[in-house]
Amino acid sequence: MSPTNQLILFMALFLLQHFAMSHPLRAPMVKKMGEKAFQGVYSLLSFATLIPAIWAYQKIAPGASYWAVGSVLWSIATALMWLGSVLFVGSFVGNPALPQPGAGQMAA
Repeated sequence: MSPTNQLILFMALFLLQHFAMSHPLRAPMVKKMGEKAFQGVYSLLSFATLIPAIWAYQKIAPGASYWAVGSVLWSIATALMWLGSVLFVGSFVGNPALPQPGAGQMAA
C-alpha cells in the first residue's frame, strides 16, 4: 500500500474512532468503565491511529499529490479558508454556547 493510501486509511480511522467514541459509544463506555478509564482508552486509540498517520505522511515524497490544481482553484481555496477562519474566530465572540465562570449558579 502506498504511503498516501496509508495516510488516507489512518486518517479515516482516526475520524471514525473520534466520531464513534464521542457520540454513540461514549455513554455506555463511561457507564461501564468510568470517566477516567474512558479518557485513557480514548487517548490510546487516538494515538494508535494518529501516530501511524504521521509516519505515513512523513514517507510521502515531497511534491507528490493526487491531483494538480491550477492557480485559480488554489486562489479560490485560499480565499475560502481565509473566510472560514475569520468566521470561526468570530464565532467565539459572545458565543452563548461557551461556558462562563459561574454559569451553574446563574442557571439555578
